[in-house]
Amino acid sequence: MCQTQTTPRALVGLSNLGNTCFMNSVLQCLVNTAPLSAYFVADEYSGELNRSSKSWQLVDDYASLAKDMWRTAGNTHTSINPSALKMQISRWARQFSGYEQHDSQELLRFLLDGLQEGLMRPKREPPWPYDDKDFEKRAIAEQSRRMWENYLARNNSQITDIFCGQLRSRVTCATCKRESNCYDPFMDLSLPIPKKFQGLSKWRSSAQECKLQDCLEQFVDEEKLEGNEMYYCSRCKKHQVAIKEMKIFRCPLVLVLHLKRFDKRSSSRSKLNASVRFPTASLELAPYMSSDSPDLSTSTFDLYGETSLYENEEDDGRFQGFRNIQALWTEGIISLIVEISMTVCGTASTTRT
Repeated sequence: MCQTQTTPRALVGLSNLGNTCFMNSVLQCLVNTAPLSAYFVADEYSGELNRSSKSWQLVDDYASLAKDMWRTAGNTHTSINPSALKMQISRWARQFSGYEQHDSQELLRFLLDGLQEGLMRPKREPPWPYDDKDFEKRAIAEQSRRMWENYLARNNSQITDIFCGQLRSRVTCATCKRESNCYDPFMDLSLPIPKKFQGLSKWRSSAQECKLQDCLEQFVDEEKLEGNEMYYCSRCKKHQVAIKEMKIFRCPLVLVLHLKRFDKRSSSRSKLNASVRFPTASLELAPYMSSDSPDLSTSTFDLYGETSLYENEEDDGRFQGFRNIQALWTEGIISLIVEISMTVCGTASTTRT
C-alpha cells in the first residue's frame, strides 16, 4: 500500500466563456493531475514537442494554461481566461467550435488525443510480427508484452505513459473450449450501469444503491456470443456459440472511468439517473483484472478528481469539477472519474463515500 503524499494544488478559477463549464471541469481535473502537470510546469514537454504536428499549438497553449493555474494557485480573487486553449481545441476538433454545451468525456478524449499527437516520440517499427503463427501457443504474459511493445512502438508519449492501460479479451468456444486472446490499449473505461439499477431513481435507500464496483463487475462480466454474434472457431472451422470475457491486464498510472448514462439502444436516448456511490480511496481493481496480470500487486487507486453534471430547474445544467482536497497525488495510484455523457440530460447523481 503506497503512502499518500500531500502536494500543492492548482486551486484557481477558470472563466466561463459561455457554456464552457464542461471544458473547465475537465481542465481543473487534468491540471491537478500531478504527473501530467509536473511534466508541463517544469517545461519537460518542450523537448518532446513535435512542431510538425497539427496539434503542437494545442500542446503549447495547454502548457501555458497549466503554468498559469499553478502560478496563481491559492489566489481566490483571480480567475484565468482559457480562451486561447478553447480556440485551439476548436481547431483540433471542430465539433467544439462555438459556445454550446458538450460532453465532457468526449472533450477529454479529444484533448488527450491532441496532446498525444503533439508529444509523440519518434515512431519505430513494431518489434514483433503481427502474423506470428505461434502467438496463441505463447504464455499469456508473453502475448500481452508483445502486443504492448508493438503498440508503444507507434504510440509512445507522456500521455501514453500516464493514461494508457491494456485490456485482455478472451473468447472461449463453447464446443471445443479453444481460447483466443486479444489485447487492446485503453485511455479510459466506459462502465455500464447494471440493468437492475437502471430503473431506479436517484432517491433510494442505501440498500438499493449502485456502487462503482457493481459497474466494474458488469464491465468484466462474461458475455455469451450466440445468434448473429456467434464466434468463428478456427479449430471447429465454423461459427459457434462462445463466451467472451474482458479483463484489465495492465493498469495505467492514472485511471479514467466514465459512467455510461445513456441507453444507446433506446430511440429516445433515455437517461439513466441512478446514483452511483464510489470510494474516494483504496479502490481495488484486482477483482476485475486478469489473473496473469503483472500489475495485481499495484492495482489500488485513490480518487483525486471527478467531473459531474449538476442541473436545476433554472438552466440546462452545469458541469462541475471536484478534486480530492486531502490527497491529489498518491504514488502510483491515481484515478479520475468522468461521470457525464452528452448534454441533453437530467441530473447525473453521484454519491461520494
